[in-house]
Amino acid sequence: MKLTTEQQLTVDEHEKDSRGYVKFLGDYSKLKGMGFTFQKLFASNYMQWERNHFRVWKKGGDITHDEYNLFKLIRFMQTHPELRTSTSLDGNTSFVFYKLYYATEFNQYDYDYHPYDKEHIKLFKDYYQAVHEHIEAGGGADDDFPEPIGDSVYMRKKDMDVLTEFTDLGWIELAYYPED
Repeated sequence: MKLTTEQQLTVDEHEKDSRGYVKFLGDYSKLKGMGFTFQKLFASNYMQWERNHFRVWKKGGDITHDEYNLFKLIRFMQTHPELRTSTSLDGNTSFVFYKLYYATEFNQYDYDYHPYDKEHIKLFKDYYQAVHEHIEAGGGADDDFPEPIGDSVYMRKKDMDVLTEFTDLGWIELAYYPED
């Protein structure tokens, strides 16, 4: 299953996105008061603050997340996408959207985030129908199994709150590493 042309970025945009990062412009001295834990890491004693899987690195002046590509996530959120909310049994709220794969010259499973809307719900239903038909026809995992198209993403509200807080403070911006 292929995404439509409107859903895909051009090759140049994908290449540029691969150099994207989230630049931290904030005050490092205020991070501890915001619930971040300070650490010195590796032999070079890199200074890093962590909270909810967000990592603010002093060397390089960037912010990362253990589960999400923040650059792609922030670009996606800037489009004001339709997000479904889900509440777990313990009362925690998550925002649901999709991560759809595409192949590039360097990465077979690069991805972009997409909204939880009718078009993408249908895309996933069609994919799972193709998988079901493949299995019902006696097909195994090794013979022409439909390629995975992506995953559902459940972003915790507390993660979204950290991004919102940094955005409201003007402490983050999208930037690009220089080309080689």
